Amino acid sequence: MKHHAPSYYAAFACAAGACPDTCCRSWEVVVDEETRQYYEALEGPLGDRVRACLCRDEEGDSYLAFSEGGCPMLRPDGLCSLQFSYGEQALSRVCDRYPRFCYEFGGLAEEGVSLSCPAACRLILETPFSITETVDDAPPSLNDIDPGRFYAVLRGRTVAFSIAADRRFTVHERAALLLAFGEALEDALDNPEPILTAWSGGLPEKLEALRPKRRGNFSRLLTVFREMEPLTERYSAMLAALDHCPSLPDETEAERLLQYFLYKYFLQAAYDGKLLKKVQLAAASLLLCGALFSTFPPEDRETEIDLLHRYSRELEHSEPNLDRFYRWAGKRRQKLLCALLLRP
Repeated sequence: MKHHAPSYYAAFACAAGACPDTCCRSWEVVVDEETRQYYEALEGPLGDRVRACLCRDEEGDSYLAFSEGGCPMLRPDGLCSLQFSYGEQALSRVCDRYPRFCYEFGGLAEEGVSLSCPAACRLILETPFSITETVDDAPPSLNDIDPGRFYAVLRGRTVAFSIAADRRFTVHERAALLLAFGEALEDALDNPEPILTAWSGGLPEKLEALRPKRRGNFSRLLTVFREMEPLTERYSAMLAALDHCPSLPDETEAERLLQYFLYKYFLQAAYDGKLLKKVQLAAASLLLCGALFSTFPPEDRETEIDLLHRYSRELEHSEPNLDRFYRWAGKRRQKLLCALLLRP
């Protein structure tokens, strides 16, 4: 199997007790069945403690019920009691893997780390983006992906990355070009060659054709985020304070954020063909993060990371919130997003 990962992937290390916003708070910890059985057999006071917190939801999935302080296994020093006493083998799959993710596409596995983790967020912002490739003897994963669509999207992402890195344009201009490219490629997944060829050049002319005559109404985009289920009251208050969406102040960091969202989501269109919505997620994220930065200007790198990872936690790690965005997104939102990105 072939493996892809961003250039910074191998450098990731959990901050553990030094993390400014531990992942052991706010979220419920899903416990896979193998780990549940391990907890059921765990002896001693710690075993009694973890079993007292084990619950099942309506669908029969196990989880650790959180208290106001977060995970019941969280120690005052920010470390996990289970890992401290028994090592990584005591962690559920979710705890062991986060913030790492892996998406499999038959003979290709793409791995990365999520923006929602402060330590990963720092790497994403500070490391030039590139993709590393390794190959091992693992068999391909079973899937029902259409091979033609997969290779069209994979080749399309190469073009998308070249647009995202084209510094003749601002990052917002690149995002607008990517929206137009995503729409064109989605309509031509059965015969992508003409689109891939056409979008390999002529970008200045394409950009001029996209420029809006009127300003976009930011409140129309903001509404979809305000209607999402908030993870924290603080985030709801932050959204309530937003009223405009300038560009992120650092173009290099904005470029790396755009590349992060393209890497994580673009190829997922191989499963459902809904490429445009994946690109719109990247564009909307740039707009929302720019709005957050303008209303709560970061005083240093730590507050910058706090804003970005908080946004990611609220959106990327909530299936209902991601579904809410994808239901809103689509071709009917193209003019709005382009107008916000290319406001005259």
